Amino acid sequence: MRVQRVLAPILSATLVIGVALAVYVSFGHQRARDAFGAVATASGSVGSEKKENLSDPRVLAILAKNGIALQIETSSSRDMTTRSDLKKIRFCISRRCAGGKKN
Repeated sequence: MRVQRVLAPILSATLVIGVALAVYVSFGHQRARDAFGAVATASGSVGSEKKENLSDPRVLAILAKNGIALQIETSSSRDMTTRSDLKKIRFCISRRCAGGKKN
């Protein structure tokens, strides 16, 4: 019984300090990203029919809010599979991808 009376306040204080530290660090990273304007740029190759979706202002706003900027180039499915500079791009979205199929 005596151990519980001593241990309970110590563990509670440790928990509160841990949560406060986690919140502080989380907001600190957000503030630092906002201050320095840190944005990750994802460059990729898409089919012409997908460019419209990825160029939508709402999509770009959501990505920018999360620190992501897109650089998109259009190319054919064959060009995507035969290009030699795949290390320069982060994603390829082809028309021939089997997306959500309707039954």
